[in-house]
Amino acid sequence: MGLDDKGIVVLDNGGYNIKAGYVSAEERSRGCDVQSLSSPPEIFPNAVAKPPKKSSSVATKRNGGFLVSAELYDLPSYSGLFFRRPIERGYVKEWDLQRDVWKYIFTRSKVEPKENCFVVTEPIALPGSLRRGMDELVFEEFGFASYYSAPPAALVARHFDITDGLVLDSGFSFSHAVPILNSGAQQQYSRRLDLGGKVLTNQLKEVVSFRSWNMMDEFLVINAAKEELCYVAQDFLAELEDTRLPLSEGNKTMIDYVLPTHASDKENRFGYSRPSGTSKKMLKKGASFIFD
Repeated sequence: MGLDDKGIVVLDNGGYNIKAGYVSAEERSRGCDVQSLSSPPEIFPNAVAKPPKKSSSVATKRNGGFLVSAELYDLPSYSGLFFRRPIERGYVKEWDLQRDVWKYIFTRSKVEPKENCFVVTEPIALPGSLRRGMDELVFEEFGFASYYSAPPAALVARHFDITDGLVLDSGFSFSHAVPILNSGAQQQYSRRLDLGGKVLTNQLKEVVSFRSWNMMDEFLVINAAKEELCYVAQDFLAELEDTRLPLSEGNKTMIDYVLPTHASDKENRFGYSRPSGTSKKMLKKGASFIFD
């Protein structure tokens, strides 16, 4: 069986989440798009987590007290979790942790690496030592038939058929501006800014903790609130003035975010938003983070 007759495992290996997809050999030969795949792409946390108290779950006993990737979703509460992440400042620093997370994803997705090819994203200007670590993990640990790695900007340019342009890639730990020339990513002219979603989440944690409720140990909850509610203002000054209006005078910006409780269902495991002014209980006047 040649490489053209094998399936492809695709990982967008982000610092916060991993987007994982699988294309079977049959789907590959038919040229299926993402919407028609038999196994739709999934998102997994790229981390291991340790609960603040001793857990009786099978997963924590099996992994030395740590929960790997999506195993943390089985917890009744996400308060005070201690995280270890394979990726620091955009680069994989803990290959053992990365191996455990990938192994969990492949097992959960019922994928046999030795029977498939592998496509994975990598940072711009990846150092040679880190590339060797990737090679060892892909071939020696998992035994993939072949693999291809590329920066996300290059894959985006190919997917959207961008011949010449600029791709802005804003991730968990950093942001990149990557020029595209003749359909190729010009890595030597790329620029990196050490500012990403992690900084924004930490800033929001501090603001909420100072104004409403202590959320310094609630990274997952605050990150979920950020992703659901935060946006780029089209007219910053006008929208800033709108936030100061009472609801009775047409404030369209204020939204309540209901914090999760131990009784929260899995759909609202990180809390949920709703129109402001509909809460039964408020922590204090003007609070935007509330308990239901």
